[in-house]
Amino acid sequence: INAEYMGSNPFRLHNILIGDVWHCGGQSNMAFPLKKIRPAIRLNALSEVYSSHIRMLLLKKDYSPTPLSDIRTQWWLLNRHNAATFSAVCLLFAIDLLTALHAAGGAPLPPIGLICTAVSGTVQQTWVPPAATTACNTTLPNCRSVDPHFHCTDRMWFVDVVNPIYNQPNVMWNALLAPFTALPITGMLWWQGESNGRDPDTLRCLVHNFVHALRQQFISSSSSSSSSAPFPFLSVLLAPYPRGQGVFPYLREAQLQAARSLSSVAVVSAMDTGDPRADDPLHSRIKAPVALRLARAALRLHYGGQYSTVSDQGPSLLGGRMISPQASTLMDEEEGEEEEELSNSKWRTVTSTSRTTSLLHPTNSTAWVITLNFHSNAESPLLSFGNTTHCRYCCSRPPFEVTLQSVGASTGVGDFDVWHTVHTVRTHTTESTLQVEVRTSSATPPRALRYGYTDMPECMLWNAHHTPAHPFTLSLLTDQT
Repeated sequence: INAEYMGSNPFRLHNILIGDVWHCGGQSNMAFPLKKIRPAIRLNALSEVYSSHIRMLLLKKDYSPTPLSDIRTQWWLLNRHNAATFSAVCLLFAIDLLTALHAAGGAPLPPIGLICTAVSGTVQQTWVPPAATTACNTTLPNCRSVDPHFHCTDRMWFVDVVNPIYNQPNVMWNALLAPFTALPITGMLWWQGESNGRDPDTLRCLVHNFVHALRQQFISSSSSSSSSAPFPFLSVLLAPYPRGQGVFPYLREAQLQAARSLSSVAVVSAMDTGDPRADDPLHSRIKAPVALRLARAALRLHYGGQYSTVSDQGPSLLGGRMISPQASTLMDEEEGEEEEELSNSKWRTVTSTSRTTSLLHPTNSTAWVITLNFHSNAESPLLSFGNTTHCRYCCSRPPFEVTLQSVGASTGVGDFDVWHTVHTVRTHTTESTLQVEVRTSSATPPRALRYGYTDMPECMLWNAHHTPAHPFTLSLLTDQT
């Protein structure tokens, strides 16, 4: 579309597109440019195919003590030069989205506008309006780590090395989000959390209030939507990081908790995208799986209709129960024929062979079997375990842990203390069911089980879409996650 104004100050506009605008924000992993990802993308072919449907807007980082009403910037055409320096996740998201919409046929493809405001090393407090920080001021910092040797006074470079100018409360909201009051925004892609390593509970509160603030701030866009639901907030579960000092599991927990209390919100996993060859392991070059999952979440939550059953999630836990030792049918290989029969029937087995991990497998032991039921979130109910790209011990160390004791008078899952890697996990060959075997030296049953609570996952539970399950904790006293 072209337009012109013939008033006192005439002007002409060319190549105007009217479509869906997606806002991409957060920290450095969202800002990570396309030219650095692996495997590399052929930028020439990319711009030739999608140049007529995609426009990009990359805002320079800025801050303001008060909300700005205007912002000076310009839209970019999609070409090789502009694509190279734009957010990889944001641009690949649009490409995957258009590819899926084109494959479905029918309505013309909607043009996609992309706005990127991601800034490295920023905390959530700087991205929210004053009302959100006020609402969360009562949340006391509650630093937690799965590493028993970590202390909250220890230095975390991914938290401490930040620019204080850009991390004042509300200043990034004022400069980079507040000006967008007249532009209809379709939805938000958000990858942030690493810099809030000292206060996961505050992060949970801030994200919850951030989503409400966005929906009040932005004019709702429904040009291609088949529903009247609030605009989607699509968040990325933090990627692996070998120097996370044990705090990343609780940051991911905070992200998931914030999402559970909100509608039209999806959290997609980046936990399987570790990159051991990256110059900086906090910034994996593997971005394509994250972008694809975000696109599938957008199809499900915004475009709806025939896309309402599209899956962007891995297996989700429905519940679990513990079988008493007397009822257990699982046996060691040296115990005889029953194990041989079992291994050739309906179960596939993953057994820990790592000698460096803390295994509860004494010679004279009691076997406890925990049955877990899942929704596969895929066409097939089958589940499988697979090594991540960055693994060292890989699936020789099953990703489940149990605790046998609690600290003081236990009142819930959060009170449990020492965790131990389980010995054996078996997946059902026709159902979304697992059996986890735990061996203990006493008759004391496991009190709770958790999955994926590590900075750097090495073995993950997948569905048929090769999408990993989110971390979870199950109390075996109440069967509640």
